[in-house]
Amino acid sequence: MFSYIWHTLFFDPIYNILIFLINIIPNGDVGLAIIFTVVFVKLLLMPVALKSSVTQAQLKKIEPELKSIKDKHKDDKQAQSQAIISLYRDNNINPFSSVMVVFLQIPFVIALYLSVNKISTTLSSIDTEFVYSFNNLPQTVTTDFLNIMNLSEKSLILAVLVGVVQYLYTNKIMHKNTNNNSVDKKPQTLKEEFAKNMQFQFRYIMPVLIAVFAYITSTAIALYFLISGLMSFLQEWFVSSSSKPNK
Repeated sequence: MFSYIWHTLFFDPIYNILIFLINIIPNGDVGLAIIFTVVFVKLLLMPVALKSSVTQAQLKKIEPELKSIKDKHKDDKQAQSQAIISLYRDNNINPFSSVMVVFLQIPFVIALYLSVNKISTTLSSIDTEFVYSFNNLPQTVTTDFLNIMNLSEKSLILAVLVGVVQYLYTNKIMHKNTNNNSVDKKPQTLKEEFAKNMQFQFRYIMPVLIAVFAYITSTAIALYFLISGLMSFLQEWFVSSSSKPNK
């Protein structure tokens, strides 16, 4: 049952989009097909992703009021819960919507990654098991992306670019979710110390790990991470620009 849903709704459609693009792109350039597929899927998920980002921005905006309610009703959990629910209702915020839309995106992102990975490991022979009957098989498959780099090999340049883009994206997220005072002040409790360490790892270590993974796999996977990261960064930039007072 799970396998049927996975292939019917997620993996097979994205895999066939990739095959279709390889078939129509001149010389069957797999690199260009990967770029167009990532952009298409990201744009398809953009309304869902934007909904999540907007909800997070709204929650950030009412954070002072939320803290005030918790301080005011710290000894009465029931009154605190009712006040918080009223605050969400008055501001038309569903605090769970951002979580739901994130989970909705996950299977599409995984299917996109696995499709790219499958193409990059079977470039010479397309796996017909997952190809729709009406989807023509590519007559030519080119692994040399724009005649510059081989997708089946490793690329240090792309891996470094992946790390830079991921850093810019995580830095954008961290800047949006924390204010300057909370970032610069010295942690006073164990909880604050733990949060500080997690922020450091998310901002600096995560981009390095993704860059290393992009390098040790293949140029095809590195290209996927690069375009995906760029699309995510542009999405956050768009949300930040749209949420300014004059917008």
